Amino acid sequence: MKKKWLRRGLAAVLGVIFLVSVFMLGLQTWQNRLSDEADAEAAELVKLPELPAVSLSPKASPTGGETPGTEESQTPVEPVELESMGEDPYAQALREMDFTALQEVNPDVVGWLVIPGTGISYPLLQGATNQTYLRHTWRGEYSTRGSVFIDSQCSRSLTDFHTIVYGHRMRNGTMFAPLANYGSESYRQAHPCVYIATNSGTYRYEIFAVYETSTGTSTYQLGMSSAATRQSFLDDCRGRSVLDTGLAPTPEDRILTLSTCTTANDSTRLVVQAVLWGEREEEESPEAEPLETVAPENAPEEAEPLTTDAAGG
Repeated sequence: MKKKWLRRGLAAVLGVIFLVSVFMLGLQTWQNRLSDEADAEAAELVKLPELPAVSLSPKASPTGGETPGTEESQTPVEPVELESMGEDPYAQALREMDFTALQEVNPDVVGWLVIPGTGISYPLLQGATNQTYLRHTWRGEYSTRGSVFIDSQCSRSLTDFHTIVYGHRMRNGTMFAPLANYGSESYRQAHPCVYIATNSGTYRYEIFAVYETSTGTSTYQLGMSSAATRQSFLDDCRGRSVLDTGLAPTPEDRILTLSTCTTANDSTRLVVQAVLWGEREEEESPEAEPLETVAPENAPEEAEPLTTDAAGG
């Protein structure tokens, strides 16, 4: 009789676990659909263009040879050597975007971030804190997928020496999940540039470092006003990189860090870093005053890990 009740109790527990799992799966599916709809609406409002099927050649590559086409393309494409933003087909396509409609819905919209051919193409936000868009869409609706957003202490005009952008690494391959592919030099050569389009112009950054790091390292340092501090930061970034891209940014350059989670643990992050290529298309904004802090406050890395579809980050 005792074994019979034990079996019934075990079956009941397993049944509850099954129902909870089904509920959580359904909830995550619904939230993913909500996020997809929000992103699709944003793309329609800004009239996101279809990017041309070309590959850009990195300015420097230790391996040499031709730049392969993107993994998503079945037809090889020829690499394009570029001397200016005006010759960049991606920049030309993105400069027609208008963010007025998005900013009327949510003034926290900064612009759009895209890495052509990778699937990374999302509205770029900046909230009052780094928790604002950790689990909210650009429309402000709750979603574990969150948004792609600039660190709250960085300049909205992207004029800081170091700008950090965060995004979750989702198990379904969305958000910043494709950044994991940058451990391969061939992948970097096929997708060498990150673009940020705003109402003020289009920025093109070229990837120079890829590595994993903890949340307490100098990678997340802000407010570097001296050339010596900036150079030390750059040396550390290049020294950590798993790739030797041949690119050597200087303290006078502007650095973009894309940060997402790894599958290792809650305190480890995958970062892809890029340097601004030349000047942006439009007139430069005045240089922002240097920040006083040395690390981002309320960084999303400190938030409790996600437990559904996200791998954290």
